Amino acid sequence: MLQIIGWLGCLYLVVKAFELFSASKHRAEEGSWDTAAMVGGAIALVGAFFFLMLINGQVDAAPY
Repeated sequence: MLQIIGWLGCLYLVVKAFELFSASKHRAEEGSWDTAAMVGGAIALVGAFFFLMLINGQVDAAPY
C-alpha cells in the first residue's frame, strides 16, 4: 500500500513538472521559460527520480 502511494507521489511530481514547463504564464515575453519555472520543474523531476530510486531500494531489500 505504501509503495502505491509513493508511485503516485512520483507521478504527481512528473505531472507538476510538465505543468510548469507547459503553462504560458511561466513564459517570458520572448517565449523563453521563466527562471523560476525552470528551477521548479527541474526540482520536481529530480525529486521524482530520487523518490523512485528510494522506492525501488525498499522493494529490492524486502525478503520474499
